[in-house]
Amino acid sequence: MRRHAMKSVILILLLTMVAPSVLSSPEGVPDINFYFGNLHAHTSYSDGMGTPTEAYSQVSTIGGMDFFSLTEHGYYFQQTTNIHLWYKSIQEAEAFYVPGKFVSLVGYEWTHSEGHMNGYGTPIAASRDTQRDFASFMDFMHEYDGIATFNHPNPDIQPNWNDFSYWKSADDITCMLEVGSGAYNRNTRNEPSYVKALDRGWKVGAVNNQDNHKNDWGSAAEVRTGLVAKELTRASVLEAMRFMRTYSTEDRNARALIWIGDNLMGDTITTDGPAAGKRMKVGILAEDPDGDSYSRIDLITNGGKVAASIGPSKGGVYYADVELLHDYSYFYARMVEADGDRIVTSPIWVETGAGLVASDFSVEDTFLVKGRQASFYARVADRTGSMASEVGYELYAKNTGGYVKEAEGSLSISPGRWAHLTIPFVPDMEGAMELKLVLSSPAGPQSFSAGRYEVLDKEPMRLAVDEGHNNRLTSYYTGLINLAKSMGYEGGVLDGEIGKGSLEGLKLLVLPLPEQGFALTPTYYEEEELAAVAGWVEDGGSLLLLGWGDIGDGSRDFKDFATLLGLLEVRASFYSDMLVFKGANATSATVSLQSGTYKIAFTEGCSLTLKEGAAGTVLIARTPGLNSKTEAGLAESPVFVAAFERGKGKVMLIGSVPFSDYELKKSGFDNTKFTASVLAWLMEGRW
Repeated sequence: MRRHAMKSVILILLLTMVAPSVLSSPEGVPDINFYFGNLHAHTSYSDGMGTPTEAYSQVSTIGGMDFFSLTEHGYYFQQTTNIHLWYKSIQEAEAFYVPGKFVSLVGYEWTHSEGHMNGYGTPIAASRDTQRDFASFMDFMHEYDGIATFNHPNPDIQPNWNDFSYWKSADDITCMLEVGSGAYNRNTRNEPSYVKALDRGWKVGAVNNQDNHKNDWGSAAEVRTGLVAKELTRASVLEAMRFMRTYSTEDRNARALIWIGDNLMGDTITTDGPAAGKRMKVGILAEDPDGDSYSRIDLITNGGKVAASIGPSKGGVYYADVELLHDYSYFYARMVEADGDRIVTSPIWVETGAGLVASDFSVEDTFLVKGRQASFYARVADRTGSMASEVGYELYAKNTGGYVKEAEGSLSISPGRWAHLTIPFVPDMEGAMELKLVLSSPAGPQSFSAGRYEVLDKEPMRLAVDEGHNNRLTSYYTGLINLAKSMGYEGGVLDGEIGKGSLEGLKLLVLPLPEQGFALTPTYYEEEELAAVAGWVEDGGSLLLLGWGDIGDGSRDFKDFATLLGLLEVRASFYSDMLVFKGANATSATVSLQSGTYKIAFTEGCSLTLKEGAAGTVLIARTPGLNSKTEAGLAESPVFVAAFERGKGKVMLIGSVPFSDYELKKSGFDNTKFTASVLAWLMEGRW
């Protein structure tokens, strides 16, 4: 396709990894048009408000959009009483279609437990009642040559299609992903899911849709899907969607584009021979007709890494000279305006003809230790759909002495699907180490930079969170483990019986309160487990017990904690109450430790009771303004944190869980600093 010169060019810069320099006008920048719209909305024809006529009228007159698509839930149209509404919505859309001025579309939303997807360009709507799984939905889309979108791909909202496991036949149809999604004046940013999907081989473009369910189709939010097209017609808009000439924008009219030579965002460049190590010049357009400035412009590549960055700017055209680190690579631009609005473009892909994808590189251990066996993990997929079943692999490690082969073997892989790769190896070096994965197929070798890791010369101190006794907030301690890693500690979880073997090598054991009642795991500790923990603390281990508010339904029982504290002769206990602040269940408290005063957020909590002889505590933290609600009323300023030294070990009690993933994500609080202080004392005895 022949490209022409772009009409709007403000400033030309060459961005290297060192510094930018001024150049003349670029060659081959295309002359294209920018259009803005919303591709995800509902009316009363499914579970929203109003009618299609009202929606198209509002958007085309006051919405400030060039294109708009309704996407009613497909299962509504499968009902015999409602099938006519599908054809009626098409008629209503047709009444508002004016080529060159406004494009009206009719799509549908396929809702399933595997995830939600929008479909466009098919004569009838798909439904979860007839297309009962992802495979049958894809068969339907292939039959009618449709276009699909990954909707609101946020793991906190819904499952994401088996965590974006790659599927070649589905990739051919699935062209877009909602990098931004939401309604009711709320926009959810889904860029981490975007990166994960791209890393795992999916070729999807970026869009931002409102998912309207109220009669505010053109006014719910400023967010838009931007696209570049030759003209404003239905065929041209659908073509831009299919070929991923799209971008997500939180600014209603910001213009964005990336290109490499004659290739626009959405294109794939196939190189002769290995791509890794080659350099590419990527063009970036960032332009706001309203004159908004940009706080930064980043070019993002595999793993969400920043390949190049531009500082504060008024916008314009820029070039980034970047090196390809993988034989399967992608680049997209993330632009952040001074007011915080984000614009995310669709990618350009660069790959070899072999078509192999490798992603999700990780090692088994939080830290690598010289001489200790570790395992390297990756996901591998064949994007061609025709690869041989056996793919050879080699794992290389590099430090100052160059690359050394650590392991080799072969992997069975199904064409067009993904497979897990596990490679055991033993680091024989210390310090900074780079891993490289080389995959071999009949089409030739492909190289992937597999990450940079620090290899220690000795074992780091370890901590573990118990998740084997139906503990409160099980599976929500990733943030705690990552924080521990940043402090030089190795973290993990225990999911079985606690005994001498599971405690060996641990410095800190975290026990959240077990939840009583039905569970697939035990909801109490055996006497042998409690005795093992007590002996381990006397020998130098650190124990952190976490309480929870008592709601009086019998689900929260502190008797096992009381038994354990009795074995340790700790003169304190958890009190069966509910902490309140200003008459309502507590959501925050101010806690003072030796290291400082912290405002922490927590969901529910209980207080602690200090018994006679507890004067030897290391610290007692009372919480100003926080009361303990019991049957007897409110007790002022309860104890929330208490710490003790017992034998060679340490014991700390906290009346809640201030460092689950819920709490650590909350802005405006000191949960992370508080947690770091607690870890420092329990692991090393310092504040």
